[in-house]
Amino acid sequence: MTEEPEPPPWVEQYPDWWPRDPEYPEIPVPEILRRRAETFADRAAIVFRGEELTYADLLAAVERTATALDALGVEAGEHVALCMPNCPQFTTCFYAVQWLGAAVVHTSHMYTEREMDRVLDRTDARTAIVGHEQAGALAGAVDETGIERVLVAVPGDEKPANTDVVAERGWEWFADATEAARDPPPVRPGMDDVASLLHTGGTTGFPKSVPVTHRYWTLTTAQGEFVDLCAYREDGTVERGEQVMTGLMPMFHLNGNWTANLYGVFNGATVVLYSDFEPDRVLRDIERYGVTHMHTVPTMLTAMLEPPRSEETDFSSLRHVAAASAPVPTGKKRRFESLTGAGIFELYGQTETSWTTAEPLSNRREGSCGLPIPGVTIDVADVDTGERLPAGEVGEFVVEVDDHTMTEYYDDPEETARTVRDGWIHTADLGYRDEDWFFYYVDRMDDMIVSGGHNVYPAEVEAVLYGADAVSEAAVVGVPDDYLGERVTAFVEPEAGVATDDLAAELRALCENKLAEYKAPREYRFREALPQTDVGKISRAELEAELE
Repeated sequence: MTEEPEPPPWVEQYPDWWPRDPEYPEIPVPEILRRRAETFADRAAIVFRGEELTYADLLAAVERTATALDALGVEAGEHVALCMPNCPQFTTCFYAVQWLGAAVVHTSHMYTEREMDRVLDRTDARTAIVGHEQAGALAGAVDETGIERVLVAVPGDEKPANTDVVAERGWEWFADATEAARDPPPVRPGMDDVASLLHTGGTTGFPKSVPVTHRYWTLTTAQGEFVDLCAYREDGTVERGEQVMTGLMPMFHLNGNWTANLYGVFNGATVVLYSDFEPDRVLRDIERYGVTHMHTVPTMLTAMLEPPRSEETDFSSLRHVAAASAPVPTGKKRRFESLTGAGIFELYGQTETSWTTAEPLSNRREGSCGLPIPGVTIDVADVDTGERLPAGEVGEFVVEVDDHTMTEYYDDPEETARTVRDGWIHTADLGYRDEDWFFYYVDRMDDMIVSGGHNVYPAEVEAVLYGADAVSEAAVVGVPDDYLGERVTAFVEPEAGVATDDLAAELRALCENKLAEYKAPREYRFREALPQTDVGKISRAELEAELE
């Protein structure tokens, strides 16, 4: 008789509503939408610039788009690039492409011609569906790629741009191609078929392509309900069709596609969708639509904390805010929770692993990114030997390869071999765990500064800088130094109206009190705004390049 495996040690810390041995639905991505449209036909699925699209409307649009793509010759297994900002057409195409068993290549609408050329060529995309404002960049790149057909979409009531390019190239407008309503083909994908080619955040060079399956998306989304929405009902169950969520994050990225698209549909929620981030508009919409859940990054929280609009907003509908991509400074978290009455819970994950840890709302620990979520195994390994480390020691986060993770980078065996070893994904993220298996993110391995022979983690220094109320944003980088090897340098975005000389003196005193001497910044540089990546992280790479 086979013995039942021992439960992982972190399960003892789970709140009552987190399942110990979850069962996941065997539903490919388009089937999720079809089922929700049957149940919530008249409920708003998307609100975009004040216009509502019901679940019945969304399903009809997906069926028309799938029919059009099928008629154009898009086949199962083909790669179809989507390149546009968040808008209803992105959502529609995401489901329609996968309806046919093809895979979505998530392409940043902020890419230049060179970047677009590189992604399209590397991912073997044959069809591209682009926003009208991206058509110009595509025109300059398409001849060097395998793109055979192009549809151009115009979000909302915008006036079409690049009409001359579309005409010269003989491309088709998305609205014209999908206008005819015909019977859609059957839903074709299986659970283990590739659904999307996502791209990493690009913090260590040009983004890598990550193939993920329908099973990856479905499991990731179901896990969200397990650890998130169940927290708001005494019996730990989920009531679908009640929530209103924000779609702030860009859907070309894992976090954005999950929060602005799949999670909402899986839950039968209404998603208030944004093509760009405007803090005042988001705050108005929280009141207007009764937003219950927000998914953000720390830089967005900073912007929404700015008075006077934040102090005039009615946050009574808001239950919680999920924050990912970077740790939320403790002071910022407390300010936002005090202002809104909603809890912030932090997540940790990567494109390669999806999300792997989350803070239990009933058992939070300061500075922690939470416990391994149900169905996930994560540990801390010695960077050099790969040996597992005990509690309290900093090492590399490693995640076991499973249905929840990637297995390879697309057409990149060398990078795959470096990352996936002996069944574990080596994340290149540094952190540690405590005795109860709560995990704490420290920093990227590539961002670690070696100053005078000592290891300095920028995130630790940044956390101290955020202890000053006058600091809006901060980033710490290493500057080449003949004597020290690297000199710790801080870039700071002050709050409005703050005198930088006074702030520099305050920060020096704060760091002297809170940090070992070798960790304290030797230099402070002040900026009106710090550069960000296209997924909302502060870009240390741009600051380093500026210094070089």
